[in-house]
Amino acid sequence: MQAEDQIRRTVAVSMAKEAKPDTGAITLPVGPVTGSGLDVPEVKIPPPPLPPPPPQPAPPQPATPQPAPAEPVGDASRAEIKPAPLEVKPAVSAVPSIPESQAIAFHTQARQLMNDGHFEEAVQQFTEALRIDPAMSLAYNGRGYARFRLKQYTEAIADFDQAIKLNPAYENAYLNRGAAKRAAGDKAGGDADMAKAREISAGK
Repeated sequence: MQAEDQIRRTVAVSMAKEAKPDTGAITLPVGPVTGSGLDVPEVKIPPPPLPPPPPQPAPPQPATPQPAPAEPVGDASRAEIKPAPLEVKPAVSAVPSIPESQAIAFHTQARQLMNDGHFEEAVQQFTEALRIDPAMSLAYNGRGYARFRLKQYTEAIADFDQAIKLNPAYENAYLNRGAAKRAAGDKAGGDADMAKAREISAGK
């Protein structure tokens, strides 16, 4: 009985050691261990590496010197620069004014009426043109011819006179006045106007 109890105690102690391993402190040798037949070399732990030095800031670049502005010569710095004055030229109107355009329109219509044989209506349109532009020699000559065709010789000669007064080199007005004078019985006056018309024509 005693032997069995001894065996059970031994087994219980072994099982207890297996369930709870030894946690005692273990001291490592710091020098060579002798006496046990084993030489254990001394373990040296190297010191931790030093941290790298912080980066140094780059040295500042020297500023590039700017060239000094050139000094003005003489009194140019105080001279006032003024723009050249614009040359204003009078506008040349290539388009006739409104009254002149109206006079031309009446004159054109009167010529058309005269070509169609409507001499009385033509006289009225020529008169409107002259009311707007009293210096239109063409309208005086045209109205004089319309009156000549209406056998109004005195009025026709007066219109031719005014046309020649405005334009002394008006060859056609001399021809028309010469015809009107001859029709009115003034043959000498008519011949003189015809000769004047040939003279103007020869001088062209």
